[in-house]
Amino acid sequence: MQSLLIIYCHPYIKEKAIEHFIIFGIKILIDFLTVYKKILYCIFFALLPTTPGLQLNAQEVDSLAQKTENPINERQKQNSLFQKLSDRIDRFFSDQHIEEELQTSSIRLKPGVQWNQNGQLDYQLPTRINLVLPRLKNRWQVFFSSIPDDDNDQDPDRTDYTNDGAGLDEDEGTSSLLGLQFAPISKFEQHLKFITGIKIRINEFNPFALTRFRYSYPLGSWNLRVIQSAFYFADNGFGEKTQLDFDRPLGKETFFRSQSSATWSEQTQGVGLKQSFFLRHFLSQNNVLVFSWAMGGHTSPGTVVDGHTFTVGFRNKLWLDWLFWEISPQAFYRRKNGFRFEPALLSSFEIIF
Repeated sequence: MQSLLIIYCHPYIKEKAIEHFIIFGIKILIDFLTVYKKILYCIFFALLPTTPGLQLNAQEVDSLAQKTENPINERQKQNSLFQKLSDRIDRFFSDQHIEEELQTSSIRLKPGVQWNQNGQLDYQLPTRINLVLPRLKNRWQVFFSSIPDDDNDQDPDRTDYTNDGAGLDEDEGTSSLLGLQFAPISKFEQHLKFITGIKIRINEFNPFALTRFRYSYPLGSWNLRVIQSAFYFADNGFGEKTQLDFDRPLGKETFFRSQSSATWSEQTQGVGLKQSFFLRHFLSQNNVLVFSWAMGGHTSPGTVVDGHTFTVGFRNKLWLDWLFWEISPQAFYRRKNGFRFEPALLSSFEIIF
């Protein structure tokens, strides 16, 4: 007994013994708290049926307990939050692809007028109609669009003059698209759609087809959206477009986006390149201020910058979610005009049914 006491009093052995004792005590405490937590769950859920307005069935209790004990996948949660914020911004600005991914029927009219430095007024009435077919599980849509397209992915931004390559149509504002869309995949993280139809111009009808895939992935404080499109227009041939969007919230009311795209088609000068930066800030629930800078260029016969577009925009929700007003002072610097300053002002209403 005396020898055992001498061994125990050795400094190293004594330190190890205390260490093992502490670890053993922590394990016992954890096991006790785990059992105690389950006992509290049982008591709490047993009392719920006697509390007015708080009655859960066994299936709901098991589901709630499972959610409490199992940690949420942080990547999926973060991706969902990023995507929801991004969609909130895009929906406020009636982004075409967001409307299509929501797969709801809508009619959009956007009467407006654009003034340029020569005093000319350009009156516009873009129209877009999406009709979802509910009996086909809402995956099919019939659509009509008179919004100007650039023959690659129905980009409705006709106020962007960053690319003035010879391959662009001078009368691109006169075309309309009528077609059928099928979306076999429609999720937060990814969306896939196929479109086919007819491109309509005065005394001219040309079939077209395109496919578009979007994938979203969180990267730390950023959210990456990869968008790949392939298309065929009978009047302009084949082409493809690759787009990368990097989104980041800057606080609860401010949103930054970097958008990079490369487009090749049988009509472009090599590869058409475009880089845009957007900073959007909610002044209130119904008012958003926008700052943007876009630059475009092409790679053949040499890589050159075709132009820059600077925009300061203000968008106001006038009534519920179907009436908006927007005004956008703009500045264009185009290579073909010696990069001289060209001011413009765009004002429009948007009516969404």
